[in-house]
Formats: sequence, structure tokens, C-alpha cells
Amino acid sequence: MIRLEKWPTQRMDALKELYEHADQSHCLVRIRVPLDVSATRNYFRAIRSENVNGKPFLCYAILLDDAIIGKIEASKDINEDGELDLILKKEYSLQGYGTEALRQFMKMLEEKQWCRRLTAYVDSDNKAMIRVLEKNGFEKKRNFCADVMAPSGNAYSLRTVAGSENVYEFPADLVVE
Repeated sequence: MIRLEKWPTQRMDALKELYEHADQSHCLVRIRVPLDVSATRNYFRAIRSENVNGKPFLCYAILLDDAIIGKIEASKDINEDGELDLILKKEYSLQGYGTEALRQFMKMLEEKQWCRRLTAYVDSDNKAMIRVLEKNGFEKKRNFCADVMAPSGNAYSLRTVAGSENVYEFPADLVVE
């Protein structure tokens, strides 16, 4: 049974393990493993404060029984729109866990009246994530190309990615504070 819990910020090892066992080949932004300790501490501060760079931020662990198999998060911009990020360990992909985790997350966002719309930017080759989004009511709005920083050896380099912007609109009568 899948459930979501606030990410356990005392568990740097769990975040490291997640990224070590996730297939980041289709992620727009790839996280270098092993994780940078200082950057990870800053990330955990953002999780605890629910704020990153002045923007509201939510991060939840995706648990199967008591094991962390992924994470799902959203940040909100000044227009009250949220941006989604979801990652699973590769051995749990293509089994419906991402679809169920996103369904639960969206229900929680709607109950909290957290945002008006939720956007996911997805690599064109990430067919699994596109299916997860479609099953949860997201609609493709447009294609894009973007330059992103990606790990390259001991440094980062710029790479161009192609993808699609996928959007879920919460009910029109939803009032966001």
C-alpha cells in the first residue's frame, strides 16, 4: 500500500539511496550521486520550512509499507501555480506506484487549496512519466526545448533537453489563499 509522509529530514541516507537507485536518464535535471552534503542540508532546511527561495514548497516521501521508494514535491510561484517533481527507485517503476502517489498528492493539494494548477515538465523520452500524468488528468499544453545544467564528470555542463509541458487545472471553484 502506497502512502505519503513528509520527507524525513534526518534521513540523508534515504535521499542518497533514492538517487543511487533511480533512473535519472530521462530527468530534465539530473542530481549528482553521491549527493553534496551542504546542498542536501539546504534542501532539508527547505523541506522543514516548506519554503525554497521565498516560494512555498512541499516534499513527501513515497512509502511502500515502510520503505521509501520515491519522493514527490511541488514548489509554488507567485501566480499560485505549482510545479511538480516525482522520482521513484527504478525497481518500483512501471508498477502503478507513481500513478497512485501522484493521485494522493493531488488530492492533498486540492484539500489544502495549495495551488490553482500543477505543471510537470517532462523529457520527451520519459514515456512512463507521461503515462502517470495522463492517468491523473494532466493535459499536454506545449513542447519545449530548454538548456539545463547536468553533471558531467566532476563538473556540470549545459545540455539541451526536449520535452512537454503537462498541466492539471484544479476545479475552477477552488479558492487559493
